Amino acid sequence: MLAVFPDLLFLSPLGVTLVRIVVGAAFVYVAWTYMRRSKQARYVNRGLGPFTHTVAALLVFLGAEPAHVDSVGTGGRVRRSLLSYIMMGTALTLALLGAFLIIGLFTQAAALIGLVFATSWSSHRGSWPVARSTSTILAILCCALLLMGSGAFAFDLPL
Repeated sequence: MLAVFPDLLFLSPLGVTLVRIVVGAAFVYVAWTYMRRSKQARYVNRGLGPFTHTVAALLVFLGAEPAHVDSVGTGGRVRRSLLSYIMMGTALTLALLGAFLIIGLFTQAAALIGLVFATSWSSHRGSWPVARSTSTILAILCCALLLMGSGAFAFDLPL
């Protein structure tokens, strides 16, 4: 099939680079959302993703509190619980994933991990950090990055 603009075909690696940067920025945004929600979360089922919600439900079943006030010894400040640390760990993982995709380091491994996260967000019923359609598009773009590679301006060029 003939291309409409055959002179632009040499720019195809830049298209993959743009996809990689947009997907990385989306994961950084989701990490920022998790960071913000981890500071505001007081209950287990408010604003958590599917993985964090499952771990939090297990912790509550075992008797842990999501956040509690210790008025003796800490001056009434809210101490961080294990749930808060799990949310911060998820946020850090997503931020590193987004950073690796933006700079083009370990792109295919980051795309595979991003595919797992985005698929879990789109298939789980309940609360997730982005809309179901957005997570489905992120999963499709991560699959495309897994198959196409990193594109131009990346640290992991094919050998």
